[in-house]
Amino acid sequence: MTYYSENKEKVKEYYLRNKEKILAQQKKHRENNPEYHKERKKKWVKENPEKVKDYYLRNKERIKSNVKKWNKENPEKIKEYALKHTYGITLKDKDNMIKVQDGKCANPLCDTKFSEIPEKQIHIDHDHESGKVRGILCNVCNILEGFVNKNAKRIFGIIEYKRLHELKG
Repeated sequence: MTYYSENKEKVKEYYLRNKEKILAQQKKHRENNPEYHKERKKKWVKENPEKVKDYYLRNKERIKSNVKKWNKENPEKIKEYALKHTYGITLKDKDNMIKVQDGKCANPLCDTKFSEIPEKQIHIDHDHESGKVRGILCNVCNILEGFVNKNAKRIFGIIEYKRLHELKG
């Protein structure tokens, strides 16, 4: 038997008398030991899938609302996570790449300046097999690169076709 199991009422009374102090201590401990609590939570979630599911089902609307609110308040964190998760780079890495490219598309024959187009038209070019990031492209060059990658023989054919017709023209 533990002290707690033998003295539930005393422990409960102590907690109720000192609730604010205990909660403050717990908060401070979580803030000072984030990795410990992250691992502890991960372990608990893994060991208690039914409780997690039940909690979610009971609080589904509140959770969705909180997530929506957090997403709206933290767009930079979402971008940072997406870049790290998808390409293994940070926002700072992306900004540095854009700076190295003089704020322009990585295609040397493209004149698109990133300051003149919406953020959603700026793309991370990467090798789909290795995941290695090659540069930052504008929307048009990113689409063309994807098409060329899948249809290189046809592209060379079209270039030859245009060249022949320009000579005839």
